[in-house]
Amino acid sequence: MPDVAPLLSHWLQREWPHAYGKERADSVVESIQNYDRMPLCLVAYNTGLVPCGMTAVVEGTTPTGDPVALVVTLYVEPAFRRSGIGVALCRRAVAEARRLGWHRIGAYTVDKEEFFQRLGWQVVMPAIIPSNPPARRHVWYVEHPEENDHAHSLQACA
Repeated sequence: MPDVAPLLSHWLQREWPHAYGKERADSVVESIQNYDRMPLCLVAYNTGLVPCGMTAVVEGTTPTGDPVALVVTLYVEPAFRRSGIGVALCRRAVAEARRLGWHRIGAYTVDKEEFFQRLGWQVVMPAIIPSNPPARRHVWYVEHPEENDHAHSLQACA
């Protein structure tokens, strides 16, 4: 992935400037270049083999402190949005987390809870996570249902 690392770093800085400066974005991209363990990065390419989206799967915790595989930095270039790339990246992230033995898979989102719900994820609870620069951000914590859990109902806590 070294050839796309600068682009991925640029996407992180541009999309989430409150969380990623250049040094942190470069460090994150370098740390997620795995295949057989987390953290790992998934990159989507268009038919011309141009990178058009990314996501990563990292070890994290739920708002209650339980271990969870987190789908993070789900990003699709604006010209390719609404074409199924985000859905494909999200589904692949879940598949990769399962391949690596994770049963509990979650994500934190500021404003995309409806996207996750359309994919069968459940809104579990509102959460507050720290951000950089220091300012508490209100987000939603969502979880992908367990492999054998066919309940896709909304479980929002207000």
